[in-house]
Amino acid sequence: MVWKRLGWIEVPSNRPSWWTSHAGYPTVVSVSGNEALLFVASRDEAQRSSCAFLRIDLTPNEVHLVDFGRRPLLEPGESGCFDESGVNVTYASASQKQFSVWYHGWFLRRDGGWINSIGSATGSLESGLQRESKAPVFDRSPVDPTSLGYPFWFSFPSGPKLFYCSYERYGVPPLGQPYSYRVKFADGPDLSRGGPILPHLDGCRAQSRPCVVQYRDTYRMFIAVKGQHYRIHSAESRDGTSWKWSSDEWSLWPSGTAGETLETAYPYVFEHRKRLIMLYNGDGHGATGVGVAIWDD
Repeated sequence: MVWKRLGWIEVPSNRPSWWTSHAGYPTVVSVSGNEALLFVASRDEAQRSSCAFLRIDLTPNEVHLVDFGRRPLLEPGESGCFDESGVNVTYASASQKQFSVWYHGWFLRRDGGWINSIGSATGSLESGLQRESKAPVFDRSPVDPTSLGYPFWFSFPSGPKLFYCSYERYGVPPLGQPYSYRVKFADGPDLSRGGPILPHLDGCRAQSRPCVVQYRDTYRMFIAVKGQHYRIHSAESRDGTSWKWSSDEWSLWPSGTAGETLETAYPYVFEHRKRLIMLYNGDGHGATGVGVAIWDD
């Protein structure tokens, strides 16, 4: 059993001028036949992120780009707002041609660090996405006092849960400051917050972009963990409450080639035609595009 790579979707070369680089945090919105609609985070010249879309074809043994957005669906927020520096969608659902997304918005600090909070928006490809609020819909609290992001919803028999990542110790990695953040959850009508669900793996200080899928009789959560560089690991649960790290065969390490010479990061895993498919980023937080892999068991 192993992840088999299908190919690499590079950032479109003929993209519009507002889309300077990146296709970060690939998030599946819908799948029709072999064609998948993805939301990704683009970057402009100032490194601010917007929500763009890609359409890709997922034939059994290869993958290729079909189409991409000519205008941003959701742009950075107004000056002074929590998302003035960018928006990164990490969860999306579709009903006919209408979409609902949750994202983390971010703003830069004077020391080069950043603060994340969580927002939501709805809309369509034709009209774009409109914010539910200019303020966060899930924000810092005494439990999560500094920065939180990477929202992902999953419905269990006991009810829906919001998974997200929160700093236990805030620090700016480029400045060499120590830091730690882990996956947490919130549930219930008031989104009551629980504690971290997993310990750090040896040598790692970060857990980001959780994505949950039910595969056969097990819930699997795929997470980007970081020591010196990002790599993708899996955790598993029978009930959606108690989680443990999976065996290494479920992990995806960088291949050393194409867009993933050093890192694999920000996974999105879904089941399509009884097969698990993983979308992920490589080096540079999505600067090299989107990788696609299939679980071969």
